[in-house]
Amino acid sequence: MQRFEACLEKMPPKMRTIFEFSRTDHLSHQEISERLQISRDNVNRQIKNALIRLKKSLLLLFLIFFLP
Repeated sequence: MQRFEACLEKMPPKMRTIFEFSRTDHLSHQEISERLQISRDNVNRQIKNALIRLKKSLLLLFLIFFLP
């Protein structure tokens, strides 16, 4: 969990805000785009990039601790 939070903190502020709206506040992409006054495509791209960063970070952690 600490690794996840550390990865969130390393994200650019806009990406982190969009990701948290999506995952923590359970807002739709349309709701996020309206709230932040950005395009829905931008929201989609930011969430996609955030997930890629998280997956890479957590995969590396998994490989370090669980593979011989």
